Amino acid sequence: MFFRSFIRNFVEMKIRLGYHIIIFFVLLTMAPSKGWAQDRHENRQKEREMIIRMFHYCDSFHLQPDSITSNVYERHHYSVLKRNPLLMCVPTLYHLSYGKDREFVTENYSTVTFYKGKVVSDTRQLEQSSMKRYRKTMPNLLTYLMPNIYNETMFRGNVLSPFYYPNRFFYKYSAVFYPDGTASIRFRPRTFNTQTVRGTAIVDYATGRVISTHFEGEYDMINFIVDVRMGDEGCASLLPAKSSLNARFSLLGNRIIANHQAHFNRPSILPDTLFDNHDPVLMSLARPDSLSAQEKELYAKREESRQQQNREQEQETSSKHNFVKEVLWDKIGDHILNRTKGNFGIDDRGWYRISPLLNPLYLEYSNRRGLTYRFDIRGAYDFTDNQELYTRIKLGYAFKLKQFYVNMPVEYTFDKKHGGLVKLEFGFGQRISNSLVAQHVLDVMNLEEWQGKEDIDDFRNSNIDITGHYDISDYWSVEAGASFHRRTAVNRDIYKEVGVRASYRSFAPNIELQYRPLGWAGPVITADYERGIKGVMHSENNYERWEFDVSYILDMPSLRFLSLRAGGGFYSTSVDKYNFVDYINFRENNLPGGWNDEWSGEFELLNRKWYNSSSYYLRANATYESPLLAVSWLPFIGHFIEKERVYLGVLKTENLKHYEEIGYGFTNRIFSFGFFTAFSEGKYDSIGMRFGFELFSHW
Repeated sequence: MFFRSFIRNFVEMKIRLGYHIIIFFVLLTMAPSKGWAQDRHENRQKEREMIIRMFHYCDSFHLQPDSITSNVYERHHYSVLKRNPLLMCVPTLYHLSYGKDREFVTENYSTVTFYKGKVVSDTRQLEQSSMKRYRKTMPNLLTYLMPNIYNETMFRGNVLSPFYYPNRFFYKYSAVFYPDGTASIRFRPRTFNTQTVRGTAIVDYATGRVISTHFEGEYDMINFIVDVRMGDEGCASLLPAKSSLNARFSLLGNRIIANHQAHFNRPSILPDTLFDNHDPVLMSLARPDSLSAQEKELYAKREESRQQQNREQEQETSSKHNFVKEVLWDKIGDHILNRTKGNFGIDDRGWYRISPLLNPLYLEYSNRRGLTYRFDIRGAYDFTDNQELYTRIKLGYAFKLKQFYVNMPVEYTFDKKHGGLVKLEFGFGQRISNSLVAQHVLDVMNLEEWQGKEDIDDFRNSNIDITGHYDISDYWSVEAGASFHRRTAVNRDIYKEVGVRASYRSFAPNIELQYRPLGWAGPVITADYERGIKGVMHSENNYERWEFDVSYILDMPSLRFLSLRAGGGFYSTSVDKYNFVDYINFRENNLPGGWNDEWSGEFELLNRKWYNSSSYYLRANATYESPLLAVSWLPFIGHFIEKERVYLGVLKTENLKHYEEIGYGFTNRIFSFGFFTAFSEGKYDSIGMRFGFELFSHW
């Protein structure tokens, strides 16, 4: 008993002692907790103030000059680690897809003009390269060397800047303070997305000026690491003074490493007259440092190769080999698989852009049209700073519909400041339907149904339009012209068989008034009137068409847009079999472009016959676009989503009382995809999709 009592008393004593020890340590830790919490609160407050000061540093320069010109030296080093024939299809990389050389170095000295922090002019003065014919390689990488960190996006409309105040929602920030009056601010995205970056910045505590920054990310198949040292004072502190880029490109077994560097505010070293823009002596003067031994070797190898080619040409040897290599393989192959662009004329005032002929990445698919092939040629010439001649040829073929489309506008701008221009436009291949003419054919044939002849009401529409446009002020614009159409039946044999005309012409003057109540940045209200005149140019049409349209694109922070459009149209005269219903603001887009085309409020699933079957229409469309909307926040998959869209469309016509479309779409580095659902008369109608390649669209 005594032993048990002793044990029990000993245990109780130990427990009481343990309680006392616990209470002692609790009191000990609670004593400084108030001060520790206060210090932490003060540090967080100091951190927030530092970050806010960094966000608003550029606000104090709104009265400074908007335009800054700088001499810039750049050096680029490319290493092809792996390659296969698919590299031929990548813009500007065709010449790296063959040959023995795997490493290249290029240099250039340019005069760059920044306007409000953005590059608006980049004139190349000197150039050295170990590549053939000084070809430009991956020019999209140059934007990474000149980031506009205080803008909404750092790289010409892409990648949300962590230094822009409205973008703070997409990033998390922390700061470490140093005794020298600077702070290191770390930023990382809330979701790992291709439109965001992660990194650090050294910031002056007193002013919030970014002294230097290091960040990395991935966009458009480029993994990049950028280091930037900003200018020291004034407006120059908003722009880079020195930058470097380490980039990696990988695609289906191809891998290229690129190292770039740029030095800004270089002294002017060019003479008044420049006879050779490849002068190595002048380039050595522009160079702020010395070349590495490897870079010197690359230049030496290229010079030796050039001398060897000159000797072969003098001896007139290997002519067959040179033709196959230099013409068929080097020139024609490049143009077939890649975009072609260039300049011409005095001071390179003219330019042209030609899309590839056979590149499969320029195809598009939709349920309605099937696979669509597109070919695009654009060109312009600036006679003066205020006068320009512009033309564009858009070709397309829809394999499912077996339709070939051509559209060619030619514009002469005589007053750019006031939008003064004259446009002549040719079009061919658009299909238009006319059920009244088709019904007349059936009546002649004594048939009640078409009996499988589904294209009996289809006509090919060829048109010539001439238009003049002028902006009277920031609020009013006027446009006037005339259009000529020739509609020819697709199934002409049936029309000839029953003795019904298969071709119809129309001539109609038109006028459009445009009103912008808030100026160029606000909504746009347009009113169109067209009057068909019978007898002019063998025209059979005598009609009046009215259309009204209101559109507004609300540009919101952080690459978000809300696009709104509503309108209607009607024929004020009776529609007979000679009057083809053909609206301006409500028609099918036969040559659809990519994701970045101007928003037009299309109906993706609407049968094309509904566009030309009603004497009136009422429509409304809305589209919301955001880089980080829904799917972008998902793990792994969301990283590759660049932008997302939500679509809504409502339509009412004479025979289609209620029609609605809703849709969702996204784009990434490779393709754009949209999924749509249609409802007619309050019931489910159809579903469909739209798919297009976006690969290298920004290259």
